[in-house]
Amino acid sequence: FARFQSPVRRAIRKGEKSGLVVEASDTRQAMLNFYELHVRTRRRHGLPPQPLSFFLNIHEEIIKAGLGFVVLAQRATKSIAAAVFFFSRQAGLYKFGASDERDQALRGNNLVMWEGIKRLIGSGVKMLHFGRTSIDDNGLRRFKLSWGAGEETIDYFKFALGANMWVNGCRNERVFHRGLFRRLPLRVNRFAGALVYPHLD
Repeated sequence: FARFQSPVRRAIRKGEKSGLVVEASDTRQAMLNFYELHVRTRRRHGLPPQPLSFFLNIHEEIIKAGLGFVVLAQRATKSIAAAVFFFSRQAGLYKFGASDERDQALRGNNLVMWEGIKRLIGSGVKMLHFGRTSIDDNGLRRFKLSWGAGEETIDYFKFALGANMWVNGCRNERVFHRGLFRRLPLRVNRFAGALVYPHLD
């Protein structure tokens, strides 16, 4: 806790005083609660969500096998922040995070991360990987770095059949459709996600 940046420590304390109930769970209902927040978060980022079946498969194949869990922060019966963690032996992975932007002042994101870290430590995990972040997503990068994470660049390449060569993927590519997905109703975004990610269904 002492190694976190001071804004993180303050946010955790504020969240603890806000009356939120934070719990790590391996239940299907916890994954369903996470997914509702995930759909909202993806719309906020201008992206369609992966299909619900993808996350239910994660629950069946990873979480029920004892290799992961969902952390939920709730106020009364409403979930306001959630995160999905995987782990194996001494290594953990923060895989997905989601929240309701209307309740961000309660610092639920900080509480679910802190609870996840404590749960991982209790399971014998020594190192937590915070996952990939787009180089131009400065907000998420700051959030992860504030927990003491380190950064390294991961380059992606794709094979261009027309040119018959490997080319470097463009990390800073701006996609025109993000404004559209930010405006669509949640139900329509879910339908779009099922079309965009059929391989995950």
